[in-house]
Amino acid sequence: MSAFEKLDNLKHQFGKFIGPSLCILLGIYFYMKTASVTVIEQFNPNGAPIKHELIQGPEFRIAALFFILVGIIWLLYVLNVLRSFIGIGVTVLALAGAVFLLYKDYSIIKQDVDFNNRKELIFKEIKGRINDIKIAENEFKNEKGYYTANMDTLVNYVKTGYTIQYNRKGTLPVRRLTRDESNFIYGKRANKALDNNITDVEAKALLKMNPVPADLTGIVRDTVYVPVIESVFEAPSYVEQRAKKGLMFDFVPDSLRYIPFSGQTPVIMDTASVSRGELKISTILIQMPHPIDTSFTHKIGDLNDNSLKDNWSLK
Repeated sequence: MSAFEKLDNLKHQFGKFIGPSLCILLGIYFYMKTASVTVIEQFNPNGAPIKHELIQGPEFRIAALFFILVGIIWLLYVLNVLRSFIGIGVTVLALAGAVFLLYKDYSIIKQDVDFNNRKELIFKEIKGRINDIKIAENEFKNEKGYYTANMDTLVNYVKTGYTIQYNRKGTLPVRRLTRDESNFIYGKRANKALDNNITDVEAKALLKMNPVPADLTGIVRDTVYVPVIESVFEAPSYVEQRAKKGLMFDFVPDSLRYIPFSGQTPVIMDTASVSRGELKISTILIQMPHPIDTSFTHKIGDLNDNSLKDNWSLK
């Protein structure tokens, strides 16, 4: 036998052991992985990283042992220790079982990852919905002087209500009132001292003077009532903010009633008031239980305080 034939024979003999050796090593590697914790990093809607620790299930360990068994049976077959069809059948069945168990373990992990992704998606939508309600309640309170716990009232206000908008154009001149201007605003009997520069309120009053002072021409200081839905929820800045947050749905007033992805479960709202000296201040609490993570209820506000802080920033 020539040197080349010996080398070719050696390669052939060595090649027979590669398959079973890799199978055994792969099984040992998988078995060692069962003792470690897999960390998957995701990000919540605020951009903060969230780490989920995943521990391999028993299927993964059994699959690893199957791979080792397949490698041993394969090795015995190569060494001519095992030559029966039963041995081949056992090898094939063990390999098929190992592959099946690995796929099942992968499916379990994927379900866990999908669950966490969906949970964070719902969290983002809940956060956006509570923020919409908070804005609507603030507008309602600015108009009425108190919060409302009645969702029908709030939705109707968003659809048909009005809010004050300040129309301010032009820069006030830096000067004091003249005596004639002071008399026009406050009356001659007031004999007001002319110590301070013109204010917005005074400028607005002087716009009714005839003739209007020359340096106030073109100045606008006025308040107008505009629809809440247009000035707040359809404003370009508000629409842009919702887009940046990655919210799935456009704003719809009637959607304020329900917790996102909950099958029209109503939002929980309650109102009260607290005393600050002789002043009574309206308070509100808005709550949304997470539809699939029942261990946490998203809240904003406090019945015993006029704060509108949320409870998820500390989560």
